[in-house]
Amino acid sequence: MNHADTTLIGPWQTRLRAAAERSLKGTPLTRSDATTDERRAFVDAFSDELGNRARVVTPFLAAAAGLSPSGTRSGTLDLDDRLWWAVHDPESPVADFGSGVGPLDPTLGEIAIESRTETELSAMHALFRLGLDRGEPGMIGRALDAARWQVAELQPDNGTNHPWGIHVFVVLAARSDDPGESGAALMHAQMLLHNCQVQMGRPDRLSACILWDAAVTLGRIR
Repeated sequence: MNHADTTLIGPWQTRLRAAAERSLKGTPLTRSDATTDERRAFVDAFSDELGNRARVVTPFLAAAAGLSPSGTRSGTLDLDDRLWWAVHDPESPVADFGSGVGPLDPTLGEIAIESRTETELSAMHALFRLGLDRGEPGMIGRALDAARWQVAELQPDNGTNHPWGIHVFVVLAARSDDPGESGAALMHAQMLLHNCQVQMGRPDRLSACILWDAAVTLGRIR
């Protein structure tokens, strides 16, 4: 895999961080001087604008805040839930998603896209993080192949208003040798960023947290 084009990565990191701060500025997630207790309180009390808290928030937001998750995982977990919990356990086995271009969930192309795209993108986001944390290029490559499948097979505005995996599309665009694929990957990233801001004119709270984590992750790319 080619090294990323940092002339693309850097501006996108700045762009995602700025968008996230429109909804999160001053919160413990974005403050460099926030204490562990402040970050813990933010994560544990988090809910969206309607007072809801998706199941995946517990492991995801803890990872974004550099914490271990509070509580225990429920018995039945979706693919993304399992991968986000695995982020917190270096010994946790990760499913073999095979190789080559294709979704992480092999049933994604067989069922209603709208009901599964968000889970797929969240899983892709988590797998990319796992690859970085564990020093496993194969996991990063598989996440990029999942993004490559999305770019080839799905409309960029299909199925989610949360920008899960937005940075994976940016990295794909930066590393691809195919100008068409690179442009399409950027289109996906741009649409994810646009969609999460349409309703309120800024990212909703969960989307802002996702954007912040994506920006931090782009800062780890070389």
